Amino acid sequence: MAGEWTMSSGTMTDKTTNGSNVVTVTTTYDGANLTETTVVNSGSPSSISYAHTEKWNLDKDGTYTITVTDSNQTSTMSGKWDFTEGVGKETKKKEQLVLYLENYTANGNTTTYTGTAYADLYDIYQLKNKELILKRVATATYGGQTEETSSEITYKQ
Repeated sequence: MAGEWTMSSGTMTDKTTNGSNVVTVTTTYDGANLTETTVVNSGSPSSISYAHTEKWNLDKDGTYTITVTDSNQTSTMSGKWDFTEGVGKETKKKEQLVLYLENYTANGNTTTYTGTAYADLYDIYQLKNKELILKRVATATYGGQTEETSSEITYKQ
């Protein structure tokens, strides 16, 4: 699992419902560009595309750095990574990856996080032949609003 991984393809969907208002954003990545398509209340879709690269460095010591470049703007996230060892659902060891965010840097400004409140959890769908496929499904409800998120992203070494 440790090593450098480069995002090669992916699809992410984020659906936010607040009463009768529904906003769905579908993001696809083709290896060079991200395309975000937004649909509001079943209306006509609007899309925007831009250059995107994403590299994950997962070190054997349990630390990570993720570097994202969008249209010549670079941001960096760093922290600790680990396997969940099956905590939270019926999984075997090394079937889930958790990233604990400690630092986020963009435009020369760094935000530091403490504790485990800023963690991302991924299901490891496939890890073989220098290919890593991560999936994620989450639902959050707060203040009368529901947000449903799903993704499947492929990384290659």
